[in-house]
Amino acid sequence: MSSTNREITRRTALKSAVLGGSALAFGVPSLVACGNNGGTGTAAAKQVDLPTYRVPTGVKPDLAGEPARGIQDGFFTMPKDLRRSVDSAPMSGGEISIMVPTLAPPPPALSNNTYAQAMNARLGGKFTIRTAPSSEYGTKVDTLLAGNDLPDMVLVQDFGQPRLDKLLENKFADVSDLLTGDKILAHPHLAAIPSKAWTNARMFGRLWGVPVERPLLWNVMLARTDLMKADPGSIATTDDFEAMCAEVNDPRHNRWALTGSYGSFSLPAFAAAFGAPNNWRKDSDGSFTRDFETDEYKAAVEFTAKLRQSGYFHPRSANLTGSQITELFVAGQVVCNAGQLSGWKALTSVQGLKSSQVTAMPLFSAKGQQPALYYGTGVYGVILLKKASTDRAAECLRLLNLYAAPFGTEEYLLVHYGISGPDYQLENGEPKLTDVGKKEVVNVGYVTGSEFRVMYGPGQPDWVRAQYEWEKSVAPHGVADPTLGLYSETASRSGDEEQKVRDTVSDVIMGRKKIDDFTAAVKTWKSAVGDKIRDEYAKQHG
Repeated sequence: MSSTNREITRRTALKSAVLGGSALAFGVPSLVACGNNGGTGTAAAKQVDLPTYRVPTGVKPDLAGEPARGIQDGFFTMPKDLRRSVDSAPMSGGEISIMVPTLAPPPPALSNNTYAQAMNARLGGKFTIRTAPSSEYGTKVDTLLAGNDLPDMVLVQDFGQPRLDKLLENKFADVSDLLTGDKILAHPHLAAIPSKAWTNARMFGRLWGVPVERPLLWNVMLARTDLMKADPGSIATTDDFEAMCAEVNDPRHNRWALTGSYGSFSLPAFAAAFGAPNNWRKDSDGSFTRDFETDEYKAAVEFTAKLRQSGYFHPRSANLTGSQITELFVAGQVVCNAGQLSGWKALTSVQGLKSSQVTAMPLFSAKGQQPALYYGTGVYGVILLKKASTDRAAECLRLLNLYAAPFGTEEYLLVHYGISGPDYQLENGEPKLTDVGKKEVVNVGYVTGSEFRVMYGPGQPDWVRAQYEWEKSVAPHGVADPTLGLYSETASRSGDEEQKVRDTVSDVIMGRKKIDDFTAAVKTWKSAVGDKIRDEYAKQHG
């Protein structure tokens, strides 16, 4: 659920991404990677090769995944004999700083932080993690980009800024010569990042950073199975889903079938069920079609509006935050919510639900449509390196390589759990963070995505098995966004036009406007910016 899911959406095309926001409802990708030119729509420039992908070796999983299809390796226990995977300290003294968002309070100061002291000792220098609250992060990044106070590295989640090519050239290091092809093998843990994630870091034909990976199978509708009469596996159509909503909905006893974060009303799940594109669709003639231009998306909006009109959504769904949705879900006041995959584990490991109480819904589809699941971008963001010497950039990459150490290594345990005793203790042989560790070991997931490369939860084998089977069942139905890897200068300046469509969709779902108003809003968007955006994408795609 969203309090632990770190939902990322684009507030406008001119802002760096922040947590939450109504864009989640409209298929706008959380991270728009860039193409190969300066946004003029001209032919693509020559691209450098992506880094060589090298599957990490060492620990055999209990459940073997298929990374290319988005299926993670599953582990029931932490290996007893951990191997050391980084021989020497990445840093040669001095200090490296990074800027990331956070959902947590600031950790204790270095002088009173066992975890930070241990990390610095292992890194061979001082690593400073500068943070900003997630709700303010986009504004903070904009301020940094406009000034001269950039840290050595900064996590950027949205690349929709106008004249992005000039911004990258002026502010950040081109790391192509350090990472392309087999050069990445100097940093073997970075080489374990899937190629689809690296696509987000290749901009204008060059590599401009290191992706912080997330699973491709990121979108999910979670459900309280203990509150459902029907077997979730029996729900195969939108009609079945609507019938389930009617069965579990009970406002008199403070229970609703559905909600949606930040006014999304779970629309992405319904859009996929009705066969709408994942943000954009590339047609057989090479042209591009936006999701909300399609009849399938229109049908999904009408379906969502029908569910709301029937009273199946929690009455505060238009304004609920992620943490509020989590509270409602855990309390049993909401039965289903379209969220993100990391929430499944968190509901049992953090929020206290039993594995038997929560599951991910199987894919269901509208009549005449095939089941579909929107792939995520495969990343949370991209870590960009401030323009500096090649030696300095290489030092930063060595640091990131240690943070990306895979499951089953000494470094993984250190990065994610800290020091035995103060930060974690073993329970039945599995590490569990102490109260001190929960305060000290924060923001790790913004520096590395290695924890999402596998399914592992201390003492949670039932969850591992359930999520693994779900991933296997939905992976064949993944739908990618064909514009990932492309950049449109017009799109970078079209935030107001996009927002007008989004607002109209919300108004239709809330019953304040009619579906004809949505059709008119899309027509206006098309003439104002849409046709230009599609032409720029088509020219870049080739």
